[in-house]
Amino acid sequence: AMGMREMLLRLDDSSLTGSTGVRDGRFEFDLSVDAINIDRYLPPPAEGEEASAPDEGSVDEIDLPLDPLRNFVANGNLALDETQFLGMTFTDANFALVAGNGRLTLTPTGSLYGGTIDGEIGVAVQGDAARLTLRQSLANVDISGVGRDLFKTESLAGVGSIDINVAAVGSKVGEIMQDLDGNASFVITDGAWSGIDVGNRIRAAYALAGGPEAPAVEGTPRTTLDRIAISGNVEDALMTTSEFVAALPFAALNG
Repeated sequence: AMGMREMLLRLDDSSLTGSTGVRDGRFEFDLSVDAINIDRYLPPPAEGEEASAPDEGSVDEIDLPLDPLRNFVANGNLALDETQFLGMTFTDANFALVAGNGRLTLTPTGSLYGGTIDGEIGVAVQGDAARLTLRQSLANVDISGVGRDLFKTESLAGVGSIDINVAAVGSKVGEIMQDLDGNASFVITDGAWSGIDVGNRIRAAYALAGGPEAPAVEGTPRTTLDRIAISGNVEDALMTTSEFVAALPFAALNG
């Protein structure tokens, strides 16, 4: 066995502490990062250029590393106190990894804008292909924080939850992405969309057709969204909704 204990690594504004080692061919680690801004290490988007030249091939054609996955043996944990990614701030993120006998299981958990992240990512080598399973849940996330940091808008509010449970088999990235089967759902409660009053717009359109005048909007226009729920099955990476429900103060939508 060999390894390093009481590690301390500083990179820019981040500090990594913990231990790593190899014991009987198994990679073991227990690492913690106080804060990291992943966005600062991502390349800036190219302006006026295609994302990839035609002769560079497609990401879909990349082979999965089946042999390394088949022989990889590990047991460890990575904790990140605060992480910035895509402009969003994750806290108390934790990634537990177990690998062996051609199977790998990654369990990500954490907090995101008052909500929780939970789930499991699994990879199992099956002959000349691999089976990917993805079960992910985001519960009670503050939509206003996500809208502000990810979509750069202050217009959204509410509490959102997402559940995804899908699986796929393939030997290339594209095969995995195109073979996803399972189910997914998305719910927003106590929501609002600032900047527009949809109900008032509808009443204004009705007034043009001879109906009563729409009342004047006082203050900032705002549309409240009591509840929006979307769910359905995923087959070959295509989601077909079996439920679409939207409850607004002036209308109930189903479809």
